[in-house]
Parts: sequence; C-alpha cells; structure tokens
Amino acid sequence: MVVVLASGCVGGVDGVAPGPLPDLGNKDPAGSAENCSNGADDDGDMVADCGDLDCMGLAVCGGGLAEDCTNVLDDDGDGWIDCDDSDCWSATRCAISSEFTCDDGADNDGDGAKDCEDADCVSSPACGSADPAEDCGNGADDDDDATVDCEDQDCMDHPACRSPEICGNDADDDGDGVADCDDADCVDAPACTGGDEPEPEPDPEPDPEVCGNGLLEGEEECDDGNAVAGDGCAAGCVVEVEEVVEGDDGTVQPVESGNSVDAEIAPVGDDDWYKIDLAEGARLTVETSDGNGGCSMDTIAQLFGATRPNPLPTSTGCSTETGDLACDDDGGEGLCSFLDYTATAAGFVHVRILEFGGNATGTYHVTFTVTAPPGRETTDEWESNDTPGAATTIVDGDLVEGEIDTADDEDWFAVELEASQTLRLETSDGLGACSFDSVLFVYEPDAQAPTSTTCYNDDTALECNDDDGNGTCSLLEYTALEAGEYLVRLISYSKRATGSYLMSVAVE
Repeated sequence: MVVVLASGCVGGVDGVAPGPLPDLGNKDPAGSAENCSNGADDDGDMVADCGDLDCMGLAVCGGGLAEDCTNVLDDDGDGWIDCDDSDCWSATRCAISSEFTCDDGADNDGDGAKDCEDADCVSSPACGSADPAEDCGNGADDDDDATVDCEDQDCMDHPACRSPEICGNDADDDGDGVADCDDADCVDAPACTGGDEPEPEPDPEPDPEVCGNGLLEGEEECDDGNAVAGDGCAAGCVVEVEEVVEGDDGTVQPVESGNSVDAEIAPVGDDDWYKIDLAEGARLTVETSDGNGGCSMDTIAQLFGATRPNPLPTSTGCSTETGDLACDDDGGEGLCSFLDYTATAAGFVHVRILEFGGNATGTYHVTFTVTAPPGRETTDEWESNDTPGAATTIVDGDLVEGEIDTADDEDWFAVELEASQTLRLETSDGLGACSFDSVLFVYEPDAQAPTSTTCYNDDTALECNDDDGNGTCSLLEYTALEAGEYLVRLISYSKRATGSYLMSVAVE
C-alpha cells in the first residue's frame, strides 16, 4: 500500500481550524475519525488528511463552496477572504479599488454605492466639493497645498505676483507679453508721457553709531557683532590689547621688540616658544633673568628660522645637531642667557627657552629687543602719491620708507608682474612691529580711487591684508594671473591713525 501524506491543506471555514470530521466508513478498530488538516493518520487506515477518502469533497481539501467575493466570509476555507483571496482577483469589484467616475451613474468599484453616494466621491467637484482657489494676497494657504500666495503655482500669473514693469529698459519685466510703454502699467510713467522723471529721494540720514552691530562706524576701532569684552574687541568697540604670555611647547607666542614676558618652566622637560618678525639686517637680542640681576635656574635660549622644527627638538643644551641658527647658555648674568642674532633675511624667527639639562623647574623673565638694520638703502614713497595716477613705482628688493601723515592719507604704488609671479609685501617699523595698524590692497591697473577703509568692505581689490604681519603689521601675498602692471594701496586701518612705516617688496 502506498501512503500519501498531503501537504498544503490549511485552515478551516472563515479562519477556524476544522475539528475531527466524521468517519465516512473507513475507521480503525477503535473507531477514530480522520482529522483532515493535522498531518496525522487519525483513523489508522494508513492514509492521512486529504489523502484519506473520508476527507474527499471537504472545503479544506479543495472541494465544497467557491469564494463569494463580496460577503466578508472565507467561503472556500482557504484562509483568505473576498478580494484578498486569489480566486477573486479577476472579479470587477476587486480590480477597481475606488469609484473613479463620480457622475456616470455606475458603481465603478462594486461597493454598492454609486457616484456621490460613494465615500470616494466626497471631495469630487461633481459632488459639489471643489477645492477652494488660492487667494494670492491674504497670507493664507487657501487651497491647502502647503504653499501660500505668490509661492503657490496657481498665482504665477496673478498681477500681485509678477515683477513690476520697468518703463524704459526694453524688457517685459512683469511677463504679461508687452514691454515698457506698451504695457498698461506704464501709461502714466514719465518715460511714456514725455514728462520729467521725478527727483530721486534724498539718501536717508545714516543711523547713529551702534557698537555691536558688526559695522565699523564713526570712531569705533572694531566691531565684531557683539558688545562683549575678552574677544579682542571690547564692549566699547575698542581694540583690546592682549597681555603677552609664555608660549608653552604646544603653542608659539608672537612677541615684538621691547616685550618682556614672565614665564615658568614646569613641569620638568617643559620648553616655551616665541616668534618675532625681523627685517633683513635687524639685530635681535633675547635675555633671561629673574628680574633681580640673576636667574633662579640655568636657562638656554635657542633660535630657529621661519618654521618651527618638526618634530620638536629634544636637546637640553646648545648643540649644532639641532639645526638652530643661534644658541646661548650662560651669556647673561650668572646662569642667565643672552642670545645675540643678526637677521640674514626678512621674516619670522622662532625662539625656544628651556632649562639646561631638562631636570629642573623654575620661573624666568625674558626680554626681546630688536635694533633696526644699519645703513640699508630705502626707497622714498615720493609724495604726493595719494591717487592711483600718482603711484610710486616699486621693484623686487625695494624697502620703501613712507609715512601716513594724515589720518585719511593713502599711499599708492605700481609694480610690474609676469604671469604666475608672486608679489610679497610686508609692513613694519624696522624693529619687528608697526607704529600704526596698516592695511595693504592690490588692484587692477585701471582701478578707480576706492573709498574702502578695511578689507571686508572692498570688493574691487584683488587681494587685501590687515594683520597677517607681526602685531598690527600687514603681510600680503598675491600671485598674478597675467602679466602687466598692478597697483598697491597702503592706508591705516579705518583711516584713523598716522605714522611712519617700512614696506619690503619681494617678487618671486
């Protein structure tokens, strides 16, 4: 005998699993009936479920009632109801999910309701519920499409949303198909009636000076958009002068000639870094002390070039292996250092202060002094060079000596550059600082006299620099895109100060 175990027989009527079914005459000796969906031979006749003759014709085994696709019942006992049953997928009611025409007198979706009686037609215009139109000027989203007034595409051609017609520019500004005097909007315009244009409104009086609005006005030295001190610009819009502090090994502290710093070597192995800008030929001295004619520890003063070494040196004494430019241990009083160096080229140098041997801590006082280079020939600015047309010619290697002699004075220079050449200009007082806050600009040769007094309010300059030099000095670099003459402008920041200056010129 072949035993057939049927699979795929699922569920009962309307999702209720069938119970034991009455035996149709083929019972085991115990009289058990066959359950047609449990995978077992309940009546012991060697066949199970739908393979047993007892189960023939039952819905669970593919016989019985067909699925009615409208009565919300599982008629064929396959676990699926109405349109969810694959037997109903071709039925009209199940092929159409909504009433698609609300005025044809037909029940399109087979749900028993026609046209406006069907809930699908509630918002149809045929049923008296057309969407409201967008009012293009009331500030409301009338048609509920998440856009308001002129932002709504329904208002694109509304007069309130079109650009106004300018009556005399040969353009159809409002997009209504007619331009200038042919447009009804221009019927009374002076340009279309032969009348005179109205007098322009006078410029409004400037707003009173406000500190903290981000605009440099009146007598303000700075305005960083707030009235908070401690960020470089004080509450009264006056530049804050930061006290010079030591430069720990992770940072570099800029200094100027005449600066003195009280600092500390701590913990053991600490070193402090400083940088100072020097003119070519300038003499720099760096002297340590305790402020009382001696030193509380044995100091080392070491000098490096424009770039701080990477990795940082680990030497704890003067050594030629570190690549330094100069070094001094005990050239000062007692254990103090006195380093003396003359710059062979213009630019920054770095100074390292440490404790000899790297095995002690202590406080120290260090003073930086710069002496101007002797006898270097300078180029005068040739006053009066106050306009682009009166610019003084400068060339590579010049050291220009000039003066801003009145607050609103400006000095102009002209320089020839080849394409891809870089112009480098730097201001100083020759001692590593500046006597006033300078600003440098570079312009095209046809530049008209600008009125800007800072970098941020000049959009005609090719390049501008305020304080990239030492302190308030300027350091500008510009690479020419094409060969020709370029103009340079030098002023005091916001045109509020006077003073003399040196400007070094390099073309590379």
